Amino acid sequence: MGEIDTAALRMLVAVAESGSLSAAAGRLGVTQQAVSVRIRTLESRLGIALVRRSPRGSTMTPEGTVVAGWAAEVVSAADSFAESVHTLTRTDPAPLRIAASLTIAEYLVPEWLHRLRAAGTTRAELTAANSATVATRVREGSAEIGFIESPEVPAGLDFRWIATDELIVVVAPSHPWARRTSGITPEELAARPLVVREEGSGTREALNRALGDALVHTAIRRGTPHHRDGSRHGGRGGCPCRAERARRC
Repeated sequence: MGEIDTAALRMLVAVAESGSLSAAAGRLGVTQQAVSVRIRTLESRLGIALVRRSPRGSTMTPEGTVVAGWAAEVVSAADSFAESVHTLTRTDPAPLRIAASLTIAEYLVPEWLHRLRAAGTTRAELTAANSATVATRVREGSAEIGFIESPEVPAGLDFRWIATDELIVVVAPSHPWARRTSGITPEELAARPLVVREEGSGTREALNRALGDALVHTAIRRGTPHHRDGSRHGGRGGCPCRAERARRC
C-alpha cells in the first residue's frame, strides 16, 4: 500500500458525513467527478471498496464506514498539526491580557477596547473580577495590566492613578434622607444597614476606609464585626475613591 492521500481521506469523511458523493462535492467546493476519482484511487490503494455506487446514488460500504471513522481521526490530527505549525510561524502579536474590576470593566473598558481596536495596534482579552482578584492576576502574570478601584495600592505592583471616582448614597423616595438638604455624616451612614459589595471589592474597601472610625465604633457599640452587609448606600454624600491601574513590576 502506497502513501495515503490526506485529501482523499478528507473526501471520504465528507462522503460518510453528508451521505453521497454529490453532497460531499458540494460541501468541499469541488466537482462530483473529482471526489469520485479520489475515492476510486483510495480504494485501489487500500484494496477494498469504500463506496457503493448505483443509478440511485452512492452509499458507504460497511468497510468504508469503518475506514471513514479512522480517516476522520487522521484528518483531525492533520488539521491540528497545521494549526500548531501556524502558531510558530505567524507574526500576529499575542493578545494583551487585561483584568479589570467589575465597575471599570462595565463602564470604562468597553470604550478603551473600542479605541484600541480602531487603532489596529494590538488585540486584547478582558477578564472582569473584583479588585483583589485583578491584583492577584497581574501579580501572578496571568494579566499584563489591571484596572482596579481601591484606596490602597496592592503590594508588589507598580501603579498609576488614571481617574477618580465617587460613591453616592442612594435611598428610596420615602426614606427620611431623601428630603434632607444637609450632608450625611459618617456616623449616620455607619449606623444604617447597607447593601455593599463583597469582600475583596475595591468599592467595599473605599467605603470602609471613608467611614473609618465611625464604622468601627458603631460595630463596637452593637457588639458585631465592623464588616457588615445590609440595605443600600443612601442621599448624596460622597466617598471619594481613586481608580488605579496596576501593572506588573
